[in-house]
Amino acid sequence: MSIFTYPKLHNIEPGEDIDVCVKDRSPNNFHPPQGQPHMHDFILLSYVQSGECTQLVDGVEYRTKRGDMLFVGMNQTHQILLDRHVIYINILLSSKFWDEELARVENFHSIFALSIFNEFRNLSEDISPVISFSGADIPDIEQILSHMLTEFSKRDIGFRAILKCCTQIIITKMLRAFSNANKYCALAVSDAMEKILNYIDVNLGRRLTLYELAQQCSYNPSYFSRIFKECFGMPFSDYLQKRRIHTAMELMRSEGLSVEAVMERVGYSDKKSFYRYFRKITSQTPAEFRRNIANK
Repeated sequence: MSIFTYPKLHNIEPGEDIDVCVKDRSPNNFHPPQGQPHMHDFILLSYVQSGECTQLVDGVEYRTKRGDMLFVGMNQTHQILLDRHVIYINILLSSKFWDEELARVENFHSIFALSIFNEFRNLSEDISPVISFSGADIPDIEQILSHMLTEFSKRDIGFRAILKCCTQIIITKMLRAFSNANKYCALAVSDAMEKILNYIDVNLGRRLTLYELAQQCSYNPSYFSRIFKECFGMPFSDYLQKRRIHTAMELMRSEGLSVEAVMERVGYSDKKSFYRYFRKITSQTPAEFRRNIANK
């Protein structure tokens, strides 16, 4: 069965990056048809203002009620099942806005922020794309959404800037709610990364691949690569070369091994590559490094 995709062109006006709209729906007044799987050519944040409904993201059911914000990414399937009257407010965001504007939100590229994307499902099948607000956060969110709807309708001077600011506030509140509810995710990532660093050290003497390391912590390679860079500030390949060269330096200091023996210990079979990375990382050749040690 083919799945209809709602195009950005027909849902976000040309030249704009944000759309805000209210949907007032009941079981006999609903579009798309009940349960019809569909996709969006944009990011969707859907807030339930009143009532309840069942929503599916990639086939997984979530019961949503007032105070719930559902995140649906591009290329994810979305279905809505109504058994009663419901009102929800949709914020539609272009991928350009998501990538360029929201990256400025403080700590947006944190572990929790990454978890809001589809990759978070690698951490746990129990984690939901529904952010549930409670207490004072509910009227706060609804006031912001009401303000956005007014600005979007009136389109006075500066309305785009206000919409962007309001959206960033909502995203920040989502991150807070998500992080408070799922602190164990950060611990899971931390434990996994510690395990990976130990695995790298134990296996420095042989060829290591991103795929192999991702398997060690049951992540897909793309997600693992992204998380690794977030945690250590560099790609896995750069970290591996630095770790190998730093270990080589330790061996040359403490054990007096030949260059060939050191190379083998840290996983280099090609002398040219070893010399190139050694000089790149230490700004000296192995021979110069040894002379400097001897002169100290």
